[in-house]
Amino acid sequence: MIGDLLERIPSGESNVTRKQYYRYIRMFFRWCVKFKYMLHDPTDAVEKIVVKKPKVKILPPNEIERLLRLVEEKYPSLLGFYCLTIFAGMRPSEAAAAKWEHLHFDAQDIEVMESSKTGSRSFSLRKADNLWLWLNYIKEKRPNTLLNPAFNHENLQKKVRAEFGGDWIQDGLRHCFGSYYYKLNHDLEHLVYVMGNSVEIAKRHYVNRGVSDKVCQEYWAMKPETVLKGIGSSDRILAEENSSKSEESAENHQKPLV
Repeated sequence: MIGDLLERIPSGESNVTRKQYYRYIRMFFRWCVKFKYMLHDPTDAVEKIVVKKPKVKILPPNEIERLLRLVEEKYPSLLGFYCLTIFAGMRPSEAAAAKWEHLHFDAQDIEVMESSKTGSRSFSLRKADNLWLWLNYIKEKRPNTLLNPAFNHENLQKKVRAEFGGDWIQDGLRHCFGSYYYKLNHDLEHLVYVMGNSVEIAKRHYVNRGVSDKVCQEYWAMKPETVLKGIGSSDRILAEENSSKSEESAENHQKPLV
């Protein structure tokens, strides 16, 4: 019976998708057993679907630089978001929820809120001042602006990914941080706490990645005064973006309730 259900999954679907279907089916029968609608879980007799876990991919420093230039030049309201993923290893959802008050400049301490996948945590980075240099750049260049855009956050990210081009690596920026930060400090326990990962995941993803000393130095040498040198001003773009948000908000206010 279970085999028949799995056979109904459209052909061509990956093992990741098939395993997800299997998980939902298994959850249903486990519920039936728990509340005594069935004596046994029939999925116990089904061969488990194996999903091979490939090594994560990371970007070289020159591609990270290209991304940062693109964001500052055309999507400046997202620069803080991308700096938190690149230089602090925060998950996209964590970085998108961050506010200035969660970043303690004097102590160089970062708070991650409870809405995070692994709950709240607070951490400081070792031997890596890039994040604070970039955040200070944003505060000085655009004082009194939000750390993250208040509207259209995901749509703006999609535009960045489309314009950046190539095959966007899922969680690639976070994986870059993990790989280069481990190479910098060689402290797995500290890395696990900073990123909110398990030891197993951190070992599999970030240890023995073959990152050279030279490339690691290039990554942690990325500073706004060198990376952004010579690009066009982003102030006009940010003003236009904020203006369109205000107009959109006003239009939504004027729409009658239905």
